[in-house]
Amino acid sequence: MNCTGARRCGLSEFSFTPGGALTFDAYDSVEYGIWREGWSRTSRGFQAGSRFYTVYENDWTVASSADYDFTARTKFAISAVPEPQTWLMLGAGMALPGAAKRRRSRKA
Repeated sequence: MNCTGARRCGLSEFSFTPGGALTFDAYDSVEYGIWREGWSRTSRGFQAGSRFYTVYENDWTVASSADYDFTARTKFAISAVPEPQTWLMLGAGMALPGAAKRRRSRKA
């Protein structure tokens, strides 16, 4: 989930044991506008092993929602692929000690 700007995110439960079950209960919500002047909110929730849902609200309607249940065939993919910024920081972290050592050896 991307929790930047007007978006609020939360995680109320998380547990994982290798070879066991993944359990989590998370949500994200984003609001736009000012109440009575074009306000709206979209909220999504995710409960591992149970369901996920989306709720739309605005000035004129109380709420409309879509609710989906997980089945035995529902799969979650967790990947450990670093972001480009991580690679950049790793490269800088490895180059800095080398540059410092090279600079010291030139002075001697």
